[in-house]
Amino acid sequence: MDAELGRRTFIRSAAATGVAAAGTTWAAESAVAEPAGPAGPSAAPAGAHESSLRDARMVWPRAPRERYEAPFLGDNSLAVQVFSRPDGKALRFSLGAAGAGWDSAPAFVDLVPDGTLTGVRLELDLWNAELTATVSTTAGTVAVSALVARGHGVLLVSATAEGGERTVTFQHGGEVTQAVRRTGTRTTTAATIGQGDAQGVLSAGQEALTGRHRSWWHEFYSRSYLSVPDRTVQRFHWAQLYTAASVLSPRAAVPQSAPTLLNRTGHTDLGGVVAALGRSAGPDRPTWTFPGAGSKAGPSENLLLVWGAPQIWDAYRHTGDERVLRELLHPLLRRAVDFYSGFLVSGADGRFHLPMTNSPGYGDVVDSTHDLSLLRWATTTLIDSTRRLGAEEPHLGRWQEIAARLTPYGQDAAGGVSVGAGVRLARSHARAGHLLWLFPLFEKRWSRPADHGVMTRSFDHWASMRQDWDGRSYAVGASMAAAVRESGLAATLLHRLLDGEPAAGTRLLPNTAYRKGQSSDPAIPFAAGQAVLDLLVSGDPDVVDVFPAVLERWADASVFGLRAPGAFVVDAARSQGRTDWVRVSGGDGAGRTLTLRHGITAEADIRIENSRGATRPADTRSTAPGTCVVRLNAGESVVVARRGAAAPEAAPSEVPASGTARRWGGAA
Repeated sequence: MDAELGRRTFIRSAAATGVAAAGTTWAAESAVAEPAGPAGPSAAPAGAHESSLRDARMVWPRAPRERYEAPFLGDNSLAVQVFSRPDGKALRFSLGAAGAGWDSAPAFVDLVPDGTLTGVRLELDLWNAELTATVSTTAGTVAVSALVARGHGVLLVSATAEGGERTVTFQHGGEVTQAVRRTGTRTTTAATIGQGDAQGVLSAGQEALTGRHRSWWHEFYSRSYLSVPDRTVQRFHWAQLYTAASVLSPRAAVPQSAPTLLNRTGHTDLGGVVAALGRSAGPDRPTWTFPGAGSKAGPSENLLLVWGAPQIWDAYRHTGDERVLRELLHPLLRRAVDFYSGFLVSGADGRFHLPMTNSPGYGDVVDSTHDLSLLRWATTTLIDSTRRLGAEEPHLGRWQEIAARLTPYGQDAAGGVSVGAGVRLARSHARAGHLLWLFPLFEKRWSRPADHGVMTRSFDHWASMRQDWDGRSYAVGASMAAAVRESGLAATLLHRLLDGEPAAGTRLLPNTAYRKGQSSDPAIPFAAGQAVLDLLVSGDPDVVDVFPAVLERWADASVFGLRAPGAFVVDAARSQGRTDWVRVSGGDGAGRTLTLRHGITAEADIRIENSRGATRPADTRSTAPGTCVVRLNAGESVVVARRGAAAPEAAPSEVPASGTARRWGGAA
């Protein structure tokens, strides 16, 4: 599914995917010592990926006492948080299974020094997915290195006593399997709570184990790239990829394990969509409310959201993997549309109407826009997938009738689309369920000028009342603002979240986790990460829009390997406020006609490049300034370059920083 993207980005970033030493204490156990750091004599030059990820390191000058503010490590199997023990006498490593509840597990390993703790400095290196700590005590110091060995589900911690410190003790609690080795003043422990082999990891050659661990992470990051002048945003992007590869569980249900940002960055294989292939499509028993019951049936969710159907669709759009369409999406849509079909009521106007359902966070309404938009999307997507798959479907005629007769959304001239029949949005609304058709279903599209009015009116009306918004509102609102090309507002909403300002009792924490009351929700930071990508690349199945909502103050920007709908892969660069060049390749089939909104209004050269690097002039036509239509065959890319600008690059490069940036972690 990601073979072509992986091949291209690996070749481009060969230097970035090398295993460079990080200056940790792991090398001390190697038979052959590694260089002291990336500047060592045998270290490869740092590429853009390594440079950006080292810049994104998180620092805590003092170890947090609250676990929800702590740095974390993980490998999608085991998740570990590192913080000060409540009594302040030890450094605690809490161990939990990746997925829901990972940040509240009771199992732990405590690092207990000889002296009394006087301070702990923590630094999380995202590039190598390793934590280092300096533990200061009344007796001396302890140098600590920790990682969760990729693919093993085992925490590995090394502690070296220095100064007056003599020994370090590791104490565990809960269902922890632990192995310990002492060599002089150095103590190393391996610990796990699952099926991981702690003793095997401890006995393995540390150089080889750490090398494989780092190589996995370097390849993972190298699949795509982005750089923007706003380092708060750029660092946040890399932190979200790190979080996804640390604490998500691909075995969890799709809604909890498949954030859409993974599809845009070439990491669909990490989430739950690929893991769901071969499993049953949807739960066997109903977990949703029947239309007509409304809120009387208690809290509920639309079954398409329960099944994660929009996320599966997003994965298919960005990968073109027919297995996802055939084995997951098509069966789910068939079940959902057939379920709702029996509840539709034919009105005197000849339209199909939905009985009362609950519009999330707003109330019970007839013809709920929330549910109508999901049903309309499901029906039209089901009809399209039937055609794509060449499937024989006995209910196809019924689906086509639903698509043709389903009632349109209620709307008014001032506020745009309504919540439901006769129910206008009249107050602040955090969920914005009545705007699903705008985002993430993209029923209305900016590539169609006739849709601009209703898109803008509906979004602006909702965004004008933010009193009850929470973190999710700001994240989704930023994506919606990008969809209607209000880049300034998108930046305002995004930074309202990233700056950590509380909203309805919720806030983004220094470790980029999101907290509401006593619980966390990783979906919110992932949604904010998605909003960043929406500013840089968007599109429809046959339209790719490059830098569609980029901020004016982002005069420079660079993207490599980002996915667009239709399984296109986008590389692009801009400088001094103008797009320099764009390269688009891939697509989910041969002989694709692509409308490329490259944004270069000056004279430009447009060429076709094949997989061997040979080029030829492109046969294109222009439909508007900065837009061309071109036909791509299998293995071809279209390259648009502004005359007089720098030539298209074969590898990504980091753009200069500007403005004041936030360093994530406990440091300001």
